[in-house]
Amino acid sequence: MPGSEDSTGEAGGTPAAPRAHVMQCMEVWGGNEAADNAVTMPGLQTWVLSRPYRGEASGGDIHYLSSCMTGRITRLLVADVSGHGASVSDVANTLRRLMRKYVNYIDQRRFVTDMSREFGELAQAGRFATAVAATYWGPTGEFVACNAGHPRPLWYRSAAKEWSVLGEAGRARRTARADQSGPSNLPLGLDAGEPPRYDELRVRLAPDDLVLLYTDSVTESRDAGGRLLGERGLLDLVRTLDPSRPAELIPGIVAALAGRSGADAGAISGASDDDLTLLLLRRTRDGPRMTMHDKLVGLAQYGRKAVDAIRGGSDHPFPWPELTLRNIGGAFIRAFNGRAER
Repeated sequence: MPGSEDSTGEAGGTPAAPRAHVMQCMEVWGGNEAADNAVTMPGLQTWVLSRPYRGEASGGDIHYLSSCMTGRITRLLVADVSGHGASVSDVANTLRRLMRKYVNYIDQRRFVTDMSREFGELAQAGRFATAVAATYWGPTGEFVACNAGHPRPLWYRSAAKEWSVLGEAGRARRTARADQSGPSNLPLGLDAGEPPRYDELRVRLAPDDLVLLYTDSVTESRDAGGRLLGERGLLDLVRTLDPSRPAELIPGIVAALAGRSGADAGAISGASDDDLTLLLLRRTRDGPRMTMHDKLVGLAQYGRKAVDAIRGGSDHPFPWPELTLRNIGGAFIRAFNGRAER
């Protein structure tokens, strides 16, 4: 699997089918531009639709995907930043740098902590954001999510043929830091007087399971009578769609939102006067597969880039690996991969 530089989804209209993109090693894909893409990576298929407010080229919603050097770690981020248009671009670039810095980390807590710290500084300028950051660990199918005041993701369990809210009782196991005092799971940049903590929700995704991330313009969309859709309304909506055809789920949701409001399905927000972003992922039946030759070639490329970083030959943070047996040893000996939990 060759290495790749960061990339951004193309801006544009609404094509008949999402454009296809295949993630490469250590790639960070996404941004705050308009997007309608299918993205493939080891063990996962994803579909992303992002429509900025009033048809602008960029908006306040930010979406990112990243893949590690060995294809075992996939990180996802959906954030809703206060403001619209070009004013959010600096925030998007900051988040891209953090995604790149921690692309080779299984444990996402340092990424979330740094993201919270960045928004703590931006709060002085009145900027804040809600966000969901998630990590998929390919060897075991474990999915770990942190929620910073954002709408809760939905989870489709293929074995039970059931949609639910990720994190409801019986659907996920919650872990948190030992210190339980102080605020928790607050929006990024919201000054609460002390650093917030962020709980982690852990589930094991089975093949054909789906997870839907979205911004609040979905649940805050209104019907012709002015009634909000809400989280329960979204659950009822997705239950009417065919989960065996995941590529059609996001278009189906947008069409339903537009139908409720009496708007054209091609409207920028579908039903809400705001940025709109939906990200759907599906666990596939294949997983990360790299030959020993691929691993050695990738390691050599990584080593050369590390030397350049030490010499100061790059302005971007170098994606150093998480120094754990599971991360380093598991790249060469499968038995070391284990579960991505503590």
